[in-house]
Amino acid sequence: MITDKKKELLESTYDKVIHVGFCLIPYEDLSSIFAKDMIAFGTTKDELIRSFDEMDALFKSQFEQMGDIVPEIKRERIATQFSSDENQVIISEIVAMTMKTEEFTNTLTVRTSAVLDWVKDKWIFVHWHASSPVKTENDHWHFDEWKKENDRLQELVDHQTADLRQKNRDLEIETALERVRARSMAMHNSTELGEVALVLFDQLKSLGGELWGTGFAFCQNDSNVDEFWFANDKVIMPRLNIPNNVDPVHRQMYDGWKNNFASLSIEKGGQELKNHYDYMLTVPDVRPIFTGMLEKGITFPEWQKWYTAYFKNGYLLIITTKNYENEEVFVRFATVFEQAYTRFQDLKVAEEQANIIREERDRLEITLNKLQTTQDQLIQREKLASLGQLTAGIAHEIKNPLNFVNNFSEVSLEMIDEAMEEAKKASDNSHVQETLEILTEIKANLAKIHEHGSRADGIVKSMLMHSRGGSGSMEPTNLNQVVGEYVNLAFHGMRAGKHPINVDIDLDLDDSIGQVPLIAEDFSRVILNLCNNAFDAMRERGDSSKPKLTVRTQRDAEKITIEIEDNGPGIPDDIKDKILQPFFTTKKGTQGTGLGLSITHDIIKAHGGSLDIESILGRGTTLTINLVK
Repeated sequence: MITDKKKELLESTYDKVIHVGFCLIPYEDLSSIFAKDMIAFGTTKDELIRSFDEMDALFKSQFEQMGDIVPEIKRERIATQFSSDENQVIISEIVAMTMKTEEFTNTLTVRTSAVLDWVKDKWIFVHWHASSPVKTENDHWHFDEWKKENDRLQELVDHQTADLRQKNRDLEIETALERVRARSMAMHNSTELGEVALVLFDQLKSLGGELWGTGFAFCQNDSNVDEFWFANDKVIMPRLNIPNNVDPVHRQMYDGWKNNFASLSIEKGGQELKNHYDYMLTVPDVRPIFTGMLEKGITFPEWQKWYTAYFKNGYLLIITTKNYENEEVFVRFATVFEQAYTRFQDLKVAEEQANIIREERDRLEITLNKLQTTQDQLIQREKLASLGQLTAGIAHEIKNPLNFVNNFSEVSLEMIDEAMEEAKKASDNSHVQETLEILTEIKANLAKIHEHGSRADGIVKSMLMHSRGGSGSMEPTNLNQVVGEYVNLAFHGMRAGKHPINVDIDLDLDDSIGQVPLIAEDFSRVILNLCNNAFDAMRERGDSSKPKLTVRTQRDAEKITIEIEDNGPGIPDDIKDKILQPFFTTKKGTQGTGLGLSITHDIIKAHGGSLDIESILGRGTTLTINLVK
């Protein structure tokens, strides 16, 4: 008979393993009550234990996984069976363990059995088994459970397959929507809306259905005509204006828009459909297109259905020859086309603005041409004014050589007469000698005539080059010669004008300058204009000091400078930045065009140079031309 003490020791040993195994108390080492080569089976696939070390590792893993959860258990003892010698026992229990967190509550039922041996006055675990029962009864081999699981899995597969099919369908629809959207947003011209209608046709056809055509209608509350853009796989139609108050189908579709319908469907066949197409053949915009289709052998359907999906400014129109299975998709396409309509309207506004801009551009071109003509006339006037000043100087300069020509011509004529008389007395040698002396003097006189005639010819050629503008090519030119000659011409031109003044001219020319690449006929105009401006400025002096014009040329390592300095009244600061602008002038009435200094500045820039202005009120102005070498 087993003693009470031995029973108490059994229960306390078994309870300790239950408390540690179900994490009711903190983990502790149980090696003293387990056999080293013990065997155990747990509730999970991997819980096959062949030693206490593995059992101890399982206890530690269970504590780690449990974390801060404090479980509760309810135990039901099924049996306690001792061996005949009372030194071995089998204990079987059912344990219900409940685990609670803030998120969930879970109860796990575990069937346990343990085999313990009495060794050296203590009970030692040699076998442990724990398992969770399945939720079936009288299904010893789990056939019913397998069937239910298979049914569950098949139902899950069917559900997921249907879900995948729907997702694939949604993806196909979304792809079609995106293609219509992309083509709509890619429009560069409002007339491309017909191509958008063709993309709509292709995409709806790819989704399934027998389509005859697709397009868009734009409606207005105060209009009896709707604007259509339509296409099918045979033709892209241009813009069509179709009445909405004659044909019953179009009237019904228009009424749907006015009454804010989301969508509408109308089906016709037989004589009703024939009447519809007979009417369409009378609409001016539609007749040539439908007639052309009939001539190509394209026939009208014997039965068709109109689907409309409405948006704010009209509706999407889809015509099919069979019922369309997923007509609800048309509403989604109408929503997309709302964006296309916005793009369409933006393009129409842009095109209208472009037409306005084009008309305004044409008007401005005409105005610009007139302005260019006026500018050319003013520039010619400025050139003529400059030519007039040049001519006055030339007239003064040419006067002296022409006087030489005239005087020496008269003397030469008289001497020739004398020579002729002496020649009649040629028998006398002394008369021959005298004749030779006379002819020698004639030769000298003719040489003078030729010299001064050549000078006059050069002056005239310079004047012609100045007035015609020259060849426009740069050639090596003696800069000092051009400066000296045209300062002199400007002075004599001023002296021969209406308001001459006495001016001291001081030429300080650097002999080392030599040849400089210039367009001589243009650069001479620069010297004339700057000198004439200086003369005009000095004419306005208010004191009694004598006007003086100083012209200097100088060469250094980097550039050549030409300074034209006057002792006039100077240039006020408020106009100093304006005097090089075209048409700016301080001269009264028609005395100046305002182009002289502007043209001068342009000529200097064309030579790769710059023009600097220094002026002090009451003391004068210095204009400096810088020419880069």
